[in-house]
Amino acid sequence: VGMAVISPTVDLQLLQASFWLHKRLPVSLCSTAEQHAQLEVCVMNPIFTKQVGAMLSGVLQLSGKSCLQYALHLGQQVPDWLPLMQQIPARHSTRAEGKAVDYTLYSFTGNMAYAPKQAVNAQVVIAGASETALSCTEQLLLQPYLSFTSLTLLSPAGVAVGGVAAEYTASLVARMGLEAAVTMIDEHMVAVDAAQKLIRLAGGGQMPYDLLVVTTGLQDQLGAGIAGACPEAAHFVLSSQQLIRGNISHEAAASLASVLLYGADLQAFDVVAALTDAGVSPDAITWMCPDQQQMDAALPLLQTLAAQAGIELPAPQQAQLLGLAPTANGARAVATLQAFDSAAAQQLELDLLVTCGKRGPSAAVAKCFTDAGIVWDGRLVVDAGFKSSYPTVMGAGPAAKFSRRYTLPEVMQEHYNSTEVGAALAGSIAQTLAPSSDIYSSAAAGGATGTGAAAGGATLATACSSGSKDSQQQDKLPCLSQGRVIACRLPGGHVFAFAGCPAAVAYPALAPPAGGRSLISKSKDTQCLINICLDGDDVIYHVAYLGSQAPEASRLGGLVGLQFSYIAAGLKLPARKVTLPGSTAGAVAAGDADADAASSRKGEWAAAVGDESSSEQQQQWPAGGALWGMDWIPTVSMANVAGLSLGPEPGVYVLEQGILAQLAQPWAQLVFHDGFLELRRQLLQQHSATDGDGGHAAWTPGNSVVQQAETAVVQLVQQCRSELHYHVGDLETRA
Repeated sequence: VGMAVISPTVDLQLLQASFWLHKRLPVSLCSTAEQHAQLEVCVMNPIFTKQVGAMLSGVLQLSGKSCLQYALHLGQQVPDWLPLMQQIPARHSTRAEGKAVDYTLYSFTGNMAYAPKQAVNAQVVIAGASETALSCTEQLLLQPYLSFTSLTLLSPAGVAVGGVAAEYTASLVARMGLEAAVTMIDEHMVAVDAAQKLIRLAGGGQMPYDLLVVTTGLQDQLGAGIAGACPEAAHFVLSSQQLIRGNISHEAAASLASVLLYGADLQAFDVVAALTDAGVSPDAITWMCPDQQQMDAALPLLQTLAAQAGIELPAPQQAQLLGLAPTANGARAVATLQAFDSAAAQQLELDLLVTCGKRGPSAAVAKCFTDAGIVWDGRLVVDAGFKSSYPTVMGAGPAAKFSRRYTLPEVMQEHYNSTEVGAALAGSIAQTLAPSSDIYSSAAAGGATGTGAAAGGATLATACSSGSKDSQQQDKLPCLSQGRVIACRLPGGHVFAFAGCPAAVAYPALAPPAGGRSLISKSKDTQCLINICLDGDDVIYHVAYLGSQAPEASRLGGLVGLQFSYIAAGLKLPARKVTLPGSTAGAVAAGDADADAASSRKGEWAAAVGDESSSEQQQQWPAGGALWGMDWIPTVSMANVAGLSLGPEPGVYVLEQGILAQLAQPWAQLVFHDGFLELRRQLLQQHSATDGDGGHAAWTPGNSVVQQAETAVVQLVQQCRSELHYHVGDLETRA
């Protein structure tokens, strides 16, 4: 009938560090290695192929195990029985120390033999391999009840990953299982026939589709223009993205005696750092920028932050590139430049021209859709369900934007977190192709991101969105709460990163929004400077970072939108004394900000305590704090935290301790744990769904949704025991 070979032991700690086991397996299986076995080989007689589930169940019974783990390595042949198993989501921020995991993990338990997935046979073509595309593809592959049998990823350069702000690394892509379930085609589309549902490829071929998903991202616009105007010298031109992802070798760098860097995108600093790291002399690099409009909006912010940290940065000179031509022997190129402060043009002989201008959608992609009659307004225009004017064409990410009927003033999708947008897109695709299936509602609402979901989170999100799923898809934009991160490496080993909400990313600045305040933390030892801006409600508006260590993009973006209480709790800042109106206890010390985890659930009640509370707000407090069963209520805001001193300007506070070092403490690990941040995002979705039917009135003790949240927190704490290394009792008390 068949044969299976197993290894009776597994490295459960390594698996937990690289994959989210508890998302697909019961909690009891995630902590006991003795219940797991490694499936090495399973071969079935073709006559009994349909009985492979019973075969694997028998293996579990004979071996005395409860779960089989199967590792699918890159290039390995995909077994026919693999769809019977559940793919385990890969952690975006791996906790494996010194061990690299480069395989996709699949698990099998006894009940999976009798829970087949619903097959989705529609031909789904995803054009582009941006982070939005990777996030969307990952979420489609991880649907627990759906199996997409025909996924195609169209990308002329393959899956290129890398960069300081990139969440998808080569290791993560290796653990996603693309080779097992996705057809990769090294082509780009040149035309779309929306009526016939056909794509014409650059190589002359055609590809049919049932659903076309456009996630092409943005490309450098200067390079294509220069190469088109000077075709004889096009081989001397590289875009900043091509150079950074190409990982220039020391041998190639040795032949570069003169490099012209043209443009002032933030990635220009990445280019300088990559060239100097490869051995190119800084004196061999000439940096020119055509005009102020070509400068990245974040460049002035970076220059100001560097000046505050005492770091000297290179600056571009303003000059216009008039022409580019090869030399007589063709070994080098000559660039003709016109400086703004000089009437005479000058010539520069060079070995390489790197463009780093403003990025935008590909002109070829724009032509595809305008010729097809699909609405294109600088970006592909989509509705709240990511559908274009043709329902069979969907789009998301930087190359798409929501219709103006949703957002005025207009905010582009490029200012949102690409991973979160991709997850929301995957949810919309799943509901479009399999509307009757019981898929996770969190993905459809944009909450199922790669950073991890809390246990019970899917149930909570389903309860929150019941009765409002269809209206949310048609009339309301998906709930996107995670901040977008832009970052670059700097010459000298420093790193700059900026995370903010869409408005902050669209107009980056160090100044806080109206009514907001700033928290500055500077470490003298490591030249680390962090500027956290809060809005008028003490919610983190953006975070600017400059230091020697590269921050984790997903964690930095996860800070955006959190209350200042999270920062205060993570830093263990002591709160000043507060007085509750009607309290018999009088003025009491709130103690460490750790206790503020409880007050973060009080909603607008917490706003009634503090130095800036109005008398009308204070009168809302019940006597003795009876609402929450205590005589005092801990509350943390910028106005009542000890350890902060006034800065040089109004509304600026200075924190003498280093934030990064403090946030590495155990309590901060719990507060900023991926699962807790994900649970918070799901609660925000529920709050958004109920806002029109009662709003804050739903947030009261004893409410069923609050009870579900409490249950989810308890389950999450149980899962955190193996990840957070301190006493379990203390962990439960903190929670």
